[in-house]
Amino acid sequence: MATKAIAPWQRSKLAEVAEVRTGIAKNNEKALTDPVELPYLRVANVQDGHLDLTEIKTIAVESSRVERYSLEDGDVLMTEGGDFDKLGRGAVWRNQISPCLHQNHVFAVRVNRKHLLPEFLAAYCAAEPGRRYFLACSKQTTNLASINSSQLKALPLRLPSLDEQRRIVRVLDAADRQIDLAEKIAKETADQSAAIASKLIASIAGKQVDLAQVVSRVRRPPTNADVVPLTISAESGLVPQSTFFGRRVASDVIDSYTLIRRGEFAYNKSYSNGYPYGAIKRLEDVEEGVLSSLYLCFGADDQDALDGNYLAAVCESGFFNRQIHMIAHEGARNHGLLNVSAEDFFSMRLPLPNQQEQKRIADAVRAARARVQPSRERVESLQRQKRALMQKLLTGQQRLTRDLPGMEPGDV
Repeated sequence: MATKAIAPWQRSKLAEVAEVRTGIAKNNEKALTDPVELPYLRVANVQDGHLDLTEIKTIAVESSRVERYSLEDGDVLMTEGGDFDKLGRGAVWRNQISPCLHQNHVFAVRVNRKHLLPEFLAAYCAAEPGRRYFLACSKQTTNLASINSSQLKALPLRLPSLDEQRRIVRVLDAADRQIDLAEKIAKETADQSAAIASKLIASIAGKQVDLAQVVSRVRRPPTNADVVPLTISAESGLVPQSTFFGRRVASDVIDSYTLIRRGEFAYNKSYSNGYPYGAIKRLEDVEEGVLSSLYLCFGADDQDALDGNYLAAVCESGFFNRQIHMIAHEGARNHGLLNVSAEDFFSMRLPLPNQQEQKRIADAVRAARARVQPSRERVESLQRQKRALMQKLLTGQQRLTRDLPGMEPGDV
């Protein structure tokens, strides 16, 4: 009996199977003749594979234009740009808020469901084929990258049948459920660690100083072209770009970059999961590296006056969040960057107990954070497994001709 041939994947471009819809730009509200105030999504709301709806802003729009900019269930939300890791990130809209608009730096991709599932498209864009395309065609400046609607429409796709798309989505959903559970456990442990740090730091009585009194901004130029370009990972801290992105994304010309050394710190003004006001991380894993000039880099002036481990504990505890909230404004292009000037940043107040107390707090926080590590490693392991699965399933290396055990056809 002859074996039934597996249908080949069809090549297409996104514009052939979906409509790419641009969003609303802020206008002079006084010029509107029949305005209505509605919630709208910004870049900050569209995370990698999920939505953060904790803060939803509103915008005035002509009532006649509401339908044009309104989101529909199943729209795939994709960002125009921002940090390299945020480029083209996608999440499926499920009418969590209705009506809801989207700003002009967030594309809404409305798929033709006869050919393409929104969940498959979101996964495809997050996998190697999509990320590689976006990085290759994007306009890149220093540490930012952006794509336009024409480039998004030209996104090359390889599409299996709808049945196979559904099977792939079900498998990836099962992997996501495992990751979500592991992340919940990791977050609970991390919250406990942060609570310990916050309580210890809040208990400090007495002396507070401006950051500028105990640290100095680092602005040294690169020593050579071969120095390792770094990026900030919310989970892993300052890491080589090649580790985080799978490739170097910095240009070959790094004259404008900043060279930092082991033990020095960098503040990333871009908010990420778990770091609503940006992450402040210390370089620990490599001797030196370079960062985009968008980062604020600094180091302690005198280790006898300010223990580096104590400063790292304060930064990681979220102690500075309230102060950053007071000085920060969202970037003009709303790419998820906060406008935080160096002057304002280094004027933030830091509790400064004596050296013995600093060491006691640093040791207690380090012990608390050590308990978080196993749960984080579990999350990272599951994420690696999912990425490997995506590479196989979304490139056609592994075909799903039937549902796997435990996968119910009605799940998607």
